[in-house]
Amino acid sequence: MTKNILFVLLILLSFATLGAQDETAGAQDETAGSQDFDADFFADTEVINEDAVATDTFDELFLATQPVKIGGNFTFELSTGVKYFKDYDQWNSDYLFTEATENSFLTLDGSLYFSARPSADNRYFGKFKIAYPFFKSASSLDDVYAATDSNPQTIPGTGIPIPNLKIWELFTDFDIDKTVYFRVGKQLVGWGVGYFFQPSDVVSLTAVDPNDPTAEREGPLAVKASLPFDSNVLELYLLVPAIGELTTIKDTGLAARLSFVLGDFEFGLGTTYQQTSDIKFVTTIKGSLWRFEVFAEALVNRTSLGSVLLPYAQADYFDPDGPGPSGQITHEVVSDRSDWFFSGSLGLRFSDTNSAFMGIAQYYFNGEGYADARTVADDIPFYLATGNLSIGDIAKNTGQHYLAALLSWGFVKDSDVTLSAFWIGNLSDGSGYIKPNLKIKFTDEISVDLGTTFNYGEDKSQFRGISAIPGFAIAVAGLDISVSLGTGSF
Repeated sequence: MTKNILFVLLILLSFATLGAQDETAGAQDETAGSQDFDADFFADTEVINEDAVATDTFDELFLATQPVKIGGNFTFELSTGVKYFKDYDQWNSDYLFTEATENSFLTLDGSLYFSARPSADNRYFGKFKIAYPFFKSASSLDDVYAATDSNPQTIPGTGIPIPNLKIWELFTDFDIDKTVYFRVGKQLVGWGVGYFFQPSDVVSLTAVDPNDPTAEREGPLAVKASLPFDSNVLELYLLVPAIGELTTIKDTGLAARLSFVLGDFEFGLGTTYQQTSDIKFVTTIKGSLWRFEVFAEALVNRTSLGSVLLPYAQADYFDPDGPGPSGQITHEVVSDRSDWFFSGSLGLRFSDTNSAFMGIAQYYFNGEGYADARTVADDIPFYLATGNLSIGDIAKNTGQHYLAALLSWGFVKDSDVTLSAFWIGNLSDGSGYIKPNLKIKFTDEISVDLGTTFNYGEDKSQFRGISAIPGFAIAVAGLDISVSLGTGSF
């Protein structure tokens, strides 16, 4: 039923372009890095101007000679707070003051990029990131290998120091006869149009974090060819595996995406194929209706390597119909499901510049999740204890139905005080959390955030964790204060 509703909504949005009013879509969120310079001439994030002479505009963005540019950003944030793990019905005055768990951490990170265009025909771009602690420790050469190809912060053990340094982007741009435009190397790719969820962004290596939806997400190492025609762009990709060395051509993947504009709406159609993740088809719609920005996307993919969690994640999955290893366990863990899956999302965004008000709501149907995640909750501790599952297998997006919303109000334009509240709910297991927040900007270099978090749901649900297993319980409430000093870009 849910699938049919989403399909109907996508079709209705397509026909809505015929009568849409002439208003521009909402402003795009700015991100640092390569997108600052070219708007990315491949039209990854910006709607193409249908009235412009597309080929000439494309050439100007791509071929304009620039001097070497160097820039980056810096973040320094000190946070401290308390967390409470007992259920709300066990709270009392003694508990609030005597059993709070203190939680403090320091965020110190930065990035540095260069953009060099030695001639009108080519460009070189690189971006590097480093974060505190600046070194991690590895206990074996396997850990060292993992550190160079994945997130260094996940390295266990002690021994060999590994710099917490990441090559974020490294690519070159060139063209053939001003007809085909290439980007070769490690690059950001943004196929999705959603805010909190982007099921159609099947090329990026990480999923959107609903708590930080505008953050850059790591892209693949790829050869990308763009063919602009009229107000449309066709993109073709050769994808290289994210982890490890390329040893056989069978490890590479192929992808294609067509983006085009009709009226006030931008459409996208794409597909990918890789031996490890089989074939995927995606579609996106984004545009404006009255004062709302409307966005929708859908994904149809064949075969699943347990990707109910994140794109490219190989997680285990409970087979609801499978036998368990004992009389008390009712679900079997499998690591591969061969089937067709549909996922989709629909959302809208409203913003008013004068009052600095913004409201966003988005629904997400995760076709690879559990329709009722509570049916497998009792089996989770057993499989964690036996090693059949890791906490990563069940930590994110295990349900089928999600809803998220954000309200932000600054009272007046360019306000130094902002009130906001973020909520996300897993409708499949009845869990979720809400995060009210107050941000005060004292100067361009100093700001303070005061926030609270209230989690709800049954034990073993996604947003409540597993109270019986130390380290896997999630606090029911928390209070945090963060001070940002000198954070900015250059």
